[in-house]
Amino acid sequence: MTTDLLKSPERITTQLSERFKKEIVSGKYPADRPMPSFSALAERFGISKSTIHEAFKELAQEGFLFIKQGKGAFVNPKKIQKRGVLKLKDVAVIAFNVFSPNDNYMVPFLEAVHPLALDKKINLHYQFVRGMSLLSPENSFLREAIAERRYQGLLLASPLDTADLRWLHSLQIPFVAATSHYNLAIPQVLMDNALAARLAGDALVKRGARRFAVFTGPVSWQREKIVPYAREIVDEFTLLQERSGLSIDFVNCEYNYQDAKAKALAVCFNGKPYDAYFFQSDVIAKGVLAAFREKGADPSKLLTVNYFDHEEYIATLNIRKPLHELGSESFRLLEGVLSGKVKSETIRLKPELISKEKAHG
Repeated sequence: MTTDLLKSPERITTQLSERFKKEIVSGKYPADRPMPSFSALAERFGISKSTIHEAFKELAQEGFLFIKQGKGAFVNPKKIQKRGVLKLKDVAVIAFNVFSPNDNYMVPFLEAVHPLALDKKINLHYQFVRGMSLLSPENSFLREAIAERRYQGLLLASPLDTADLRWLHSLQIPFVAATSHYNLAIPQVLMDNALAARLAGDALVKRGARRFAVFTGPVSWQREKIVPYAREIVDEFTLLQERSGLSIDFVNCEYNYQDAKAKALAVCFNGKPYDAYFFQSDVIAKGVLAAFREKGADPSKLLTVNYFDHEEYIATLNIRKPLHELGSESFRLLEGVLSGKVKSETIRLKPELISKEKAHG
């Protein structure tokens, strides 16, 4: 909320108009695109939509805005005095507040992004979201920072609700999704998680495995237009099961060592042992293998596949997540969005099976 606008309620419309004039003259709002919606601006300033409407009327009367019926308000290009190209100075990397010290997921992503930002003198701001939406009350501080345009671009490293994307679009904030697959026409960089499952399944079948336990992350992250990694992996293993007559049990875990360990203790020691085990991430692999050690079993004797984040040899077979490329490609794409060269583009990155097998200690 912008508190200086609230100090003199009787002058709020005039104050707002003056502020918009300065922003219009500075070239903040492109003349070829509509201004942000009344709802988005009301959210930004913490005031009513009717107040925004009154300010827009004043600006239109003074020739700063053109109101086009059904299309919105557009800036009068003659009022723009400074037409400098918008440059990235501050970028926010936004992720769910679920990553623990045991979780390697963000490490290679940030290792790729950080030197690119450093080379171009761009400040990176790491912001963690409570829950799954920027629009929830507990994320008001971050939402305010975005609405106030403290960042020229956003890298979304976790799948925010689609309502959040609509809100960002209304603010005309450049962003790139570097996370789960959105079934939307937005700029996004994806990992081919289905391919990872196929690589794992084929490798295990070649080694004679017929009964798998597949430990994934939370399928509950699936929401409107969002397909999480776990869903892609489960769907691909399900196809393999139907095609090859395999027996596959799916175990959904949080991205948490203790949760993965507890899930493994609950399902892996109550009957016939599995031939093979698949892990979606380092932290899940470590938790599951710790359960075997606790039960006195030797993890190096197991046939395991880890779709790894950062540590290459936790399991017998290891499939590399292209997280480094996810970071570098999403940064490059964000620059393209900011320049106006990219509207919506989907880049799909391929995981890689590490050819040399190594048993973990």
